[in-house]
Amino acid sequence: MTPLNYECSVEDESTIDSIANRFGQVLPSPIPYSHDDYLAVQVAILTTHVNGCSLDLKGLLMSDSKILLSDVTGIINNIDQKTGRLGNCFLPQCKANKG
Repeated sequence: MTPLNYECSVEDESTIDSIANRFGQVLPSPIPYSHDDYLAVQVAILTTHVNGCSLDLKGLLMSDSKILLSDVTGIINNIDQKTGRLGNCFLPQCKANKG
């Protein structure tokens, strides 16, 4: 099995950090959002982005709250922790357009 890749550009890392912060801000009350949750969101987005489903990170960051919640929650709920790929036929709305 190929090890997961966790390498991305500094710009992508910064955008992922901003997405994780914004996700915590748009969660409906009274859902708690701890530092551990924030880190889990960062890892899930990074892992997805560099291991199988490139994301339009800037588009995700700038998307409306409904899309942000849907995409990030979908990534968290459908990522395969061993491969970094998304399962259950889930595709984020803010996936990168290839070709």
